[in-house]
Amino acid sequence: MFSKLSDKNLIYSVIITVCFIFAIVGTYIAGNLSYSKDAILQKAGGYYADERYFMAARYFSKAVDLNASSTELYRNYGTSLLRLGNYDLAVKYFKLALILDPGDSDNYYYVGNALYREASAFESREKF
Repeated sequence: MFSKLSDKNLIYSVIITVCFIFAIVGTYIAGNLSYSKDAILQKAGGYYADERYFMAARYFSKAVDLNASSTELYRNYGTSLLRLGNYDLAVKYFKLALILDPGDSDNYYYVGNALYREASAFESREKF
């Protein structure tokens, strides 16, 4: 069906196409691999400092998913959630910060503040 020369050209074309596809897929995968914990925490901290709490919460959540745990991480994640009005989840992360460092009085403040805001939001919803 094909002459010898066209068979070689077809084989070369297939090999080049397959290599090209692997290069594209490899580039895509490399670009979309998850960041290291440090890179994620750095991005989260940057968003937090810029008061972009939604994005900060997303990255703090990724850090938590990667089993990163620290008082500062939980406190900042809780604060981001608090600013977004997600009081019950904020309480959860403030309590985790409290468990890691019960001697830090700021953790008690944050738990109390989140519980207060959660109760206020609940009362406001009941009035309407």
